[in-house]
Amino acid sequence: MNTAAKTKGKKETRCCIDLGSSYFRMLSVDVEFGRDGTSVRNSFQERIYVGWGEEITASGSISRLTAGRAADVLERLSEEMVGRSDVRLTVVSTNALRRAANRDEVKTLLEKRTGVDVKVLSERGEAFLGFAGATLDLRAGEPAILADAGGTSTELSWGAAPAAAFFLSIPVGTHTVRASTGVNARHVSSRIARMLENAGIPSGDSPLPGTAESPTIMFTGGTAVSLAIVWKHMRVECYDSLRPVEMSAGELDLVGRRLTALFRSGRERMLLLSPERIRLLLPGLAIVQGTARALRAENFKITPRDLRWGVVLGDGITERGYLADEQEGSDSR
Repeated sequence: MNTAAKTKGKKETRCCIDLGSSYFRMLSVDVEFGRDGTSVRNSFQERIYVGWGEEITASGSISRLTAGRAADVLERLSEEMVGRSDVRLTVVSTNALRRAANRDEVKTLLEKRTGVDVKVLSERGEAFLGFAGATLDLRAGEPAILADAGGTSTELSWGAAPAAAFFLSIPVGTHTVRASTGVNARHVSSRIARMLENAGIPSGDSPLPGTAESPTIMFTGGTAVSLAIVWKHMRVECYDSLRPVEMSAGELDLVGRRLTALFRSGRERMLLLSPERIRLLLPGLAIVQGTARALRAENFKITPRDLRWGVVLGDGITERGYLADEQEGSDSR
């Protein structure tokens, strides 16, 4: 992506609203197209907690009350952009809605209430768009592995920036870990390692097939970003919501010890995070630590860029198989 300030040409506002398992998150960017490439002028982000992933984990479906609240939130996030010719608005949902038993019913309710088209992403679409967004800061062709730790699943994708070549969706998320009896990183690590054993995914100390260098390991997702924020605060540094944070496995362990001590002493409210994010920190820590160990990653990056960036800076969701109903063998109902 070229961000040269002198780019002149067509301008457009692009917006993506991601209906995640915990938060509905909106990203709006002003883009300008010209001979020098695509330039991002402004960006605006907003998130509102819905938390339907926890309900889906417990019951397998979304209650009428929660669906109504979700429609209220989506209406609030999209109301100023619906019907505008100068805005390309894309609303996507990921694993939480994809796996809900009453997915079609809830999707219809959201669309009728808000007047927007809700696109339910397939596992492939979620993973590939996430990879495209997360690797924006890497050089073209740089090999990378991305783990997007969500509330009801973790999507792994790998390839050469900005295009993923392979993906794997594993049913381990912050809500599922929190609902179980243990948030022990070693337990989660062994579980994730078993799932990755025959997936063909490389580790952090070996190159991807056809490349001469080891891949850059990256994490994204709400709780992964929360861990990066905690680490920055521990170092008395400002967190930049547009830049990745580099960490080592040892530094992540240090964050884990700090968080464990705070929770044991009942002082977790000292953290500069919302209550909803705080209560998912330990499950998220277990997933990130477990995945890093399974990938043998000594160093990695946590990036706030995710599938929303892949949507707004891409050509839209045009690839075959990116939607749940298109993907052969998907869990569509």
